[in-house]
Amino acid sequence: MPVFFLWHYFILLKFFCNYILKSQIFYGEAGHKQARYFYG
Repeated sequence: MPVFFLWHYFILLKFFCNYILKSQIFYGEAGHKQARYFYG
């Protein structure tokens, strides 16, 4: 269980970082809606 939790946390962290980086770099603040559309 601890390994699964750690892996799940890593996936969430990577997902969150990618969401922030791409939304800021490619879309900017005005593009958060579009980024949210892509990433759910």
